[in-house]
Amino acid sequence: MALTMDMTLGSSYNGNVFIPYNTYDQRFRRVSRVSSYIIKVEEGYDASAVSEEVDSYLARLVPADDYSIYSPSQMVDMMSEVMGTLTSFLSVIAAISLLVGGIGIMNIMLVSVVERTREIGIRKALGAAPRTIRGQFLVESITLTLTGGIAGVLFGNLIGCVVVSYAGWPLSFSLPAVAIAIGFSTFVGIFFGYYPALKASRLDPIEALSYE
Repeated sequence: MALTMDMTLGSSYNGNVFIPYNTYDQRFRRVSRVSSYIIKVEEGYDASAVSEEVDSYLARLVPADDYSIYSPSQMVDMMSEVMGTLTSFLSVIAAISLLVGGIGIMNIMLVSVVERTREIGIRKALGAAPRTIRGQFLVESITLTLTGGIAGVLFGNLIGCVVVSYAGWPLSFSLPAVAIAIGFSTFVGIFFGYYPALKASRLDPIEALSYE
């Protein structure tokens, strides 16, 4: 009987043919050792309970270190553990990237405040309120981070399209993930751009006008 399954724990069963052991032994070759068995559980039986019974049976025949049993629930747990570890690892990398990128944005905005000190002094002398100056620099900071976030989303989707086209995997886009990415970009722009914007809004007009 041909069995079609997806990739499981690095092993693909696509294209494999499963036949009874006795038939294989009689018609193809004589074997004295079998490396593995696949047990099909009938509908209505608990796979975990069957796995425990098989484990108890084998424990009476061979040492526990000489065999291993994998049930569907164990495979799901293993995959969940692997995916959880991978998710945590990627989350740490993303957090570090956001921190480094945010510090870079803050430095850029601080340099911009220094270079535009006279401009800020002129605007304040003409009656611009501190909140107006603060809002201007916040908008510029958010624009920088949003531009980077949108570029990252587009580049990531492009790489994903290339990978799935070669691997033959189904392609799907997650709109909530895109929304979260854009939201984080906005948050980074506000969080790391607030201090430069606050510093610009607190400049003394006289000192700013005389700045060289």
